[in-house]
Amino acid sequence: MVHGGFDSEIIRFTESIYEGNGMTQTTIFDYNNRPLPEDLFNAGSQNFRVYERLMKGPITNGGIVRELRILKYTSRLTDVRKALKPYLMDIRAERVGTDGVFKYSLVY
Repeated sequence: MVHGGFDSEIIRFTESIYEGNGMTQTTIFDYNNRPLPEDLFNAGSQNFRVYERLMKGPITNGGIVRELRILKYTSRLTDVRKALKPYLMDIRAERVGTDGVFKYSLVY
């Protein structure tokens, strides 16, 4: 039997876990707690629109030009990547076919 000190604290902690007062496992990154576009960019800016669109799902480079009307999309993707880096997020680029089409999507 251990009396007082550090060992008794460990025993009380262990007993509390077994009595149902235990710890809960948390993740380092909460996948549902992504930053909102307005938290990172000025509302309506090209960076805002690109990130907002990526949150809805993948988009191709042609889609960025046609749907969002952004011609210099590679710079916008770079800006968004830099803003997402502290949140452990990135943008994945995947080649689609052989005619210069890329699909961009968020990765967590």
